[in-house]
Amino acid sequence: MVVLAGVATACSAQEAEPAPTPTPPLEEVTHSPEPSPEPTPAPSPPQPTAAMQIADPAGAEAAAAYFIELFLYTMESGDTGPWDRASDPACDFCRASSEEATSIRTSDQRYVDLGLTVTDVGLIRFEDAVGTFLVEVAYDSRGVEIRSEQGEVVDTRAEGSAFLALEIGYLPGDGWHLVGAQRLSESVR
Repeated sequence: MVVLAGVATACSAQEAEPAPTPTPPLEEVTHSPEPSPEPTPAPSPPQPTAAMQIADPAGAEAAAAYFIELFLYTMESGDTGPWDRASDPACDFCRASSEEATSIRTSDQRYVDLGLTVTDVGLIRFEDAVGTFLVEVAYDSRGVEIRSEQGEVVDTRAEGSAFLALEIGYLPGDGWHLVGAQRLSESVR
C-alpha cells in the first residue's frame, strides 16, 4: 500500500511531497512455548508434635502420622537428611525410600503432589520383646506423577487406598525412630 501511494504521488502534476519513511520489513513472528510455571517453593520438613514426647500408644500413633508426613516431605523435596536421622539403620523400607528420593533428585526429576491423605492411625500392639510399637496407618492416594525438570511425565503411580504397618521404637533422649514398615493387604486392627 505504501509503495502504491508513493507511485501515485510521483505521477501527479502537483508538487511532490517528501516520500514517506519506508516501513521496516516485517519480522517473522514465531510462537515460543509458554514459559514453565514458576517452581513451587520447597516444602519444609514437618516438626515433631508435643504428643510424640511420651513413649506410650498415643505417642506412637503421633509418631506414625509424623513419619508419613516426613516420608512425603522426603519424596517431594529429595531432602533425605531428616528421614535418614529418624530411621533405624536396619530399616529396609527406610533405606529404600531414601535411595528412591535420592535417585529421583539426581535424575533431575520430581514427584508432583503425592496426594496422600492419612485416614486413620491406630495401635496394633506393643512388641514387648523388642520394645517397639506396631502402628497401622490407613491412607488414600490420588495417584502420583514423577516429572522431569522439563515437565514431562516419566512415571505414574496408581491411586487407591492402602494400609501400612509401621514398627516404631522410642529411645529416651533420642526420641522416636522408624524401625520398619510393611504394606498390608487389609486392616489388621
